[in-house]
Amino acid sequence: MFLYEWLDTNKVYENQREKYKLVPCGNNPIKAILFGPMAIGAVLSLITLISILSLPFYDEGEKFQWWIPLVTFCWNLFFLNLLPITARYIPDRVMYLDRQNQTVGFTFDIPGCEQRDDLGNYCFRWEEIVCRLTSKMGAPGVMNYFPEISHIDQEKYPKTIVTGSVVELSANPVHCYLLWECYVRFMDLSKPLPDVPVYEQHRHLDPITAEFDKKNNRPPDFWVDFSIEQQIEIRD
Repeated sequence: MFLYEWLDTNKVYENQREKYKLVPCGNNPIKAILFGPMAIGAVLSLITLISILSLPFYDEGEKFQWWIPLVTFCWNLFFLNLLPITARYIPDRVMYLDRQNQTVGFTFDIPGCEQRDDLGNYCFRWEEIVCRLTSKMGAPGVMNYFPEISHIDQEKYPKTIVTGSVVELSANPVHCYLLWECYVRFMDLSKPLPDVPVYEQHRHLDPITAEFDKKNNRPPDFWVDFSIEQQIEIRD
């Protein structure tokens, strides 16, 4: 990836994890742009694999079609470097939680919304945001569930509806509840940030968390100091 450095877009809501938490939009139409090149690359890679495996069955004098792996390599190289370009130049479509200001911001246009946050984006108060469980029929006889996060008044602000991305088994609605609980826990100012590795280097920047860690003598590198063996034990 020649354009790897472009992935670091210096977006405030991505870097200040003690303050912001992203809510990826599962129904972001921009993502569909990437599915085409990805599918083409997968097909070309499959054709290349088949052509290589068929080498032992070539007739005498039959030449290997070198243009197949060459085209595959060039196309996948193009797709790999397409990701940083889209990350830098295609606008995000995300909802993000602001723990310190207790607001929820949107990086896209919300008709009817007049309030703006510190970043100049449309926002609402945290208490105005709710989560509803939606379902869609997937495989025959299997119902898939998705968390639908939005403003409490969906009729007035339909653009705020964001379908949360649940990476676990979507046939079990409990994962939707757990995702929403994760957001609620992050926004709870009566508690410090969750003690998980992702916040290790950001805990001292959140006043409530810093005070909690000082009072409880929490080591600043609690997660970092675990040995590989201990990490494997915790994971298992």
